[in-house]
Amino acid sequence: MQFQTFDESYVERLREGDFRTQEHFVAYFSELIQLKLRSRLHSPQAIEDVRQETFARVFAALRKDYPRMQSFARPGDFILNASSDYLSLSAYAARRASGAISLLVANRDTVTNLNAQITLNGFVPGSSATLRSFGIPQDEATRTNGPAAAKDIATNSIANAAGTFSYNFAPLSLSLFTLSPAAPTLTALSGQPPGQFAFQLNGQSNVRYYIQTSPNLTAWTTVASVILNLDETITKQ
Repeated sequence: MQFQTFDESYVERLREGDFRTQEHFVAYFSELIQLKLRSRLHSPQAIEDVRQETFARVFAALRKDYPRMQSFARPGDFILNASSDYLSLSAYAARRASGAISLLVANRDTVTNLNAQITLNGFVPGSSATLRSFGIPQDEATRTNGPAAAKDIATNSIANAAGTFSYNFAPLSLSLFTLSPAAPTLTALSGQPPGQFAFQLNGQSNVRYYIQTSPNLTAWTTVASVILNLDETITKQ
């Protein structure tokens, strides 16, 4: 298989319907999709049907809704491992360059609301998170030619985000959580020589923090930018 970089130009070629790029995309991801489907479906025909439908939906979404897909992941983001204990719930996650986490959950059950517990390993979010959702209400609005706003992705917020929290997923729905990292702590260290100031930054791994200074609390200047490693504390003078 020819090597290609999954960058913005690659995604643009997919959007434009470039046959060779689509062929490469299908060849690259087919085996991964089939491996996951084999653990859930037992019929070879069902596996092949879902595989084909998956790629058809991806290509259709890229052509029509690429700006909206950027709410989940953008070039430069890192795709993370995500899993679900529910057969009908699929989970996907990405870490943004800012350090925020995007979590996309699909409920494929046609009639049942599924209440699930979400656990974020190694990440502590702020309590407030943005929630974008799409499902049966939007489909019904489209079917009945309802108002444009009713057909669009719904944007709301939740106030109970944490390292572990619960959410009730509607049937046939997509739910996208955007979780910002909890605020770090900055501690002034005592015992410094006159005219000197030292502080300690405690935050989360793989999150970029900017240290700024200001003479008037209005105009701020960045003096340092750091990304903490796992369980790391930064001390600055």
